[in-house]
Amino acid sequence: GYPRQDLDILAKLDWLTDQLAESGLPHVILTHIPPWDNQMTGINNLFFRNIVNDENTILCCHGHTHEYADTCYNGIHTIVSEAINDREYYVISLVGNQSIFKRICY
Repeated sequence: GYPRQDLDILAKLDWLTDQLAESGLPHVILTHIPPWDNQMTGINNLFFRNIVNDENTILCCHGHTHEYADTCYNGIHTIVSEAINDREYYVISLVGNQSIFKRICY
């Protein structure tokens, strides 16, 4: 069987899977750790590859690495924020099924 911690995660992933499927709307997913980071392993990485996809999600936003990235992961526009002390913020507009992103450094 799975350890208790994994069962809790599986229940949360089941809930999220249902939410993504039932709304019929495009979604924005926010997580602390990007799915390609070496700390995003096992069931958490499977979650991103199998549940979050370009059919149900238009934007993913992450932090953790403290290195700015504006990329595409699993067919989804993906942003990783810079460290907070680098004095910047982001303006994100959602238009239909697209995300428009602007990085503001000050």
